[in-house]
Amino acid sequence: MESRRQADAEKRDALERLRDGDVDRAAEWYAIRGRVRPIADSNGAL
Repeated sequence: MESRRQADAEKRDALERLRDGDVDRAAEWYAIRGRVRPIADSNGAL
């Protein structure tokens, strides 16, 4: 399946990794770019 919403090729790649079950590499991509923030507990989650 091809993503049509992400114009950026790197974002498409990360999304494809998630879809394919490669969560570790996709999460790493998001974390490196500051897209993932740790929280102390579930009360801080959005």
